[in-house]
Amino acid sequence: MRPVLFLLGPFLLLVGCSQTRFETQSLWVDKAYETNCPSIGYIGPKPDKCLRVRVSANDTWYGFSQPIKGFEYEEGYLYELQVLVGYDISGAMDVPPSYTLLKAVSKTKPQ
Repeated sequence: MRPVLFLLGPFLLLVGCSQTRFETQSLWVDKAYETNCPSIGYIGPKPDKCLRVRVSANDTWYGFSQPIKGFEYEEGYLYELQVLVGYDISGAMDVPPSYTLLKAVSKTKPQ
């Protein structure tokens, strides 16, 4: 029993001290911009590339400059993505959320 506690102790300490809150979110992506990325809501240097996204099928499109880990946009397709969003809850105001692809729900060619 002691070896199990010895191995689990550090893991439980790291999980208990996590400063990140996670939630899943749907995103629709239909376009990538090489320049003129909006800087609103982005902390740090302005990115070279951004996406046009919306958070529901009927919502307004907006510029999205955060990278989505594991996602590569292919020109000419509309994507519905399921992403994991990580929010820093340590109190630091200059840390943007992180986005990780969980699943590409659909990839369609618009009419």
